[in-house]
Amino acid sequence: MLKQRSKSTLTLIIIGILALSSIIYCASPLDELKDQLIDIKKWDAEEIEESNVNVAGMKIINVYRTYSKDDKSFDATILVGSNMMIQGQTQGIDIETSDVKVVTSEIDNFNVIQSFNKDENEGYIVVTLIQGLTEGSLFMINFTGLNSDEALDIAKRYNWQEMKTISSGMIN
Repeated sequence: MLKQRSKSTLTLIIIGILALSSIIYCASPLDELKDQLIDIKKWDAEEIEESNVNVAGMKIINVYRTYSKDDKSFDATILVGSNMMIQGQTQGIDIETSDVKVVTSEIDNFNVIQSFNKDENEGYIVVTLIQGLTEGSLFMINFTGLNSDEALDIAKRYNWQEMKTISSGMIN
């Protein structure tokens, strides 16, 4: 009887330790967001960086990573926070001039803005992940040395839906 009780107690202790370690080692939403800035095959990637900004009550969480290959580079950024800080990037625009093209479209149920400076061979892509009344989330690619189609192909390698899911858990 004593041997069986010791075995049961030991089992309960092991289960308790496993439960506590899963709580301790559970990734935070910020860590989960950083995990979305994946490695891209044949591109050199720097370490993921993060910042938290609070300006007069408007808060932004920003995770970003820089990638390079030959004379090409891009930054991938995920922003989560106060909508007033990010909504200016999400307004619908369609413009084309001899040197600049800006196109708004819907891709996989996400609003996407593509801006490309033909002369400079650079631009950006903004994917609206969440646009609420007071808070939102964006995924952005700023690129140099790529054309807009190449940049969009890279942007599509990221899991926008997963970014949206994680971001929604970070918004109050």
